[in-house]
Amino acid sequence: MRSVIINLIFNGYSENVFDLITHEYGHILTNVDDAYFLARPGIIKTVSTYGQSSNSETIAELFLKSRKVGLGNLTDEEAQFLNQYIGG
Repeated sequence: MRSVIINLIFNGYSENVFDLITHEYGHILTNVDDAYFLARPGIIKTVSTYGQSSNSETIAELFLKSRKVGLGNLTDEEAQFLNQYIGG
């Protein structure tokens, strides 16, 4: 668990405990039943290094990014991907 937290902080958008919780909440909100899709490498390359490890992490990192910078500051591709798998 410690190595996951360290990886999230140094390779993701997380800067504090609140960010880590927000990232995990992104996993909870994910509306995808396809485990194979979630496990595949991330298809959005503008997200953090950690987020590129899998589509599941891409969704969680985009959720965190959207909360930190606002939906209007995501690229069109990021916003569409986030909306597709979490919704509004």
